[in-house]
Amino acid sequence: MTPINHEGERFGRLLVLGQTEKRMRGQLVWKCRCDCGKEVEATGYALRSGGHSYENFLSDMGRRPDEFHSLDRINNMRGYKPSNCRWATWQEQNRNRRPNGEGYKARLKRLPH
Repeated sequence: MTPINHEGERFGRLLVLGQTEKRMRGQLVWKCRCDCGKEVEATGYALRSGGHSYENFLSDMGRRPDEFHSLDRINNMRGYKPSNCRWATWQEQNRNRRPNGEGYKARLKRLPH
């Protein structure tokens, strides 16, 4: 089956710039630019279903309560799914950190030299 080429197509606020070398669950991953200027990557399914639209994000998470809150993952080992995200203060986010030994720096220490 020939994959659909989405390059140059617009999905909500996202303009597809091109295909990446990555695959997610067997699907092609596309590099996109949001109208705000930020670049993101998304599968064709996420683009077609509106998974990366601001409107969907807003309906899932609601508006930011105030300037003291930002998006936080409840379980840091999982992705940014609506069921795993919340608006939290920096104090709440500091209490929700991975213990030493599980993060990026700990994995670097374990790499063979």
